[in-house]
Amino acid sequence: MNDPGSGPPIIIPHGTMNLREIENMIALRLRRRRTPWAPFFAGLLGVFCALARPPTRDDAAALPTRPEDWERPREHASAWNASVRLRFPRDEAVFRGGTPLVFAAGLSRTGTSTIQAALMELNLTVDHSLETMAHDLDFWYYYLSGQVERPDVTKLIEPRGVDAVADCWFAHLLPELIREYPDAKVILGTRPREPWLKSYRSYIATSHLYHWRRQVFRLFAARATRHLGLGALFRKLGWIDASGSGYDLEKLPLLMDIWSLVDLAVYGNTSPDHLWYGAMERHNNNVRALVPPENLLEFDNKRHSWVDILDFLRVEEPHYSRLAGQPLPWLNCVPGKTCVSHISHKITAPHEKLVFAACLALTAALAFLYRAAHAKAAA
Repeated sequence: MNDPGSGPPIIIPHGTMNLREIENMIALRLRRRRTPWAPFFAGLLGVFCALARPPTRDDAAALPTRPEDWERPREHASAWNASVRLRFPRDEAVFRGGTPLVFAAGLSRTGTSTIQAALMELNLTVDHSLETMAHDLDFWYYYLSGQVERPDVTKLIEPRGVDAVADCWFAHLLPELIREYPDAKVILGTRPREPWLKSYRSYIATSHLYHWRRQVFRLFAARATRHLGLGALFRKLGWIDASGSGYDLEKLPLLMDIWSLVDLAVYGNTSPDHLWYGAMERHNNNVRALVPPENLLEFDNKRHSWVDILDFLRVEEPHYSRLAGQPLPWLNCVPGKTCVSHISHKITAPHEKLVFAACLALTAALAFLYRAAHAKAAA
């Protein structure tokens, strides 16, 4: 396993600036000015650069769990059909044979949001990227960074009574999910490869979680609030929500890390190119080989309809007739509105403002002390 406290920074797509070079250049210019304040501003610059660096493994200190918390016990039997159903009852009249467990195993940009919306129309509880990052960010960071060898996938499904999961995270985890739940229904989202790659490139270009340079001030705030204990103070005072969510500001570096790690795991690199075509085909073939034909639906939302989903999941009347003639609830991650990067920014904005206000106050206090010390030394 990798040591969570070591390792080089994770590479963020489209390049990064070298903060050390920038810091040295500005510090040199300050020294050349020979101003008494040069050491003070050089120190502030050093602190900023240290806190605004790209994500690294030591950011995992913000997580409340450890990798071993997500390992599967040697002897384990799933309680899906027993205790979970007692704690999270469903309207079993919707489906013949009871409520199914559904895995939407298509890669990102293959209609996973549409499938999620369709399953929610059937009163199923569905975890997509937005939900699983809120509840299980710890797991995804540890798993994708190679620190969990035998993932206990029941902890993603059973504690909250999830009926279905979707998006690339779970698609990558499908072998483990099928090992634990061999009777699950699997919907493999498919899409022509050229439009798929074009859509993925557009998504990466607009998602701030892929671009460290766009997030330097947020990264600074994330590490400042963790190292100074500001987040705990603000929550105790009731100034920000005490959520414990994966979208807490302290966990922003890990959220960014996960976005690159999953692409590395699934496609082999973080910049969509022709090699991704092969990765997509391999994934789809692996799903076909892993899942029995009677439990697999290959679904293209441009060619298929509600009827395909209703038949596959054995939906009963009157729900079948109510939905069969309707268009699918077509959804898409809209950059700047509904993507995780936008939601993350919206959630942490109040926390960020408080951190910057606290840092300005601290800087003013340090400047006062520095000036007093300099005046005393000069006297």
